[in-house]
Amino acid sequence: MYLPACERLLAHAEAEGLEAAGEIEPLVGREWRSDLKRNRYAGQQVVFNKLCFAPGSFLKEPADFLIDKYGVWRQAAPKGAVD
Repeated sequence: MYLPACERLLAHAEAEGLEAAGEIEPLVGREWRSDLKRNRYAGQQVVFNKLCFAPGSFLKEPADFLIDKYGVWRQAAPKGAVD
């Protein structure tokens, strides 16, 4: 999904490498990890995911985004980029 500069983010967007302005929030969740010996029940495993710009932040530069399975926007790699 393409957004031009000065557009507002409509969801949490991964902050790393993104030219934007606004509040930054840590995305933290609770997961059920049944394979653990301790904290293996629902909600007992606290997981830090990433730092994100909050919805409503605005872009300083145009950007292309991919939306992950949890709805977090990630900046797409530029065309022709190699990892």
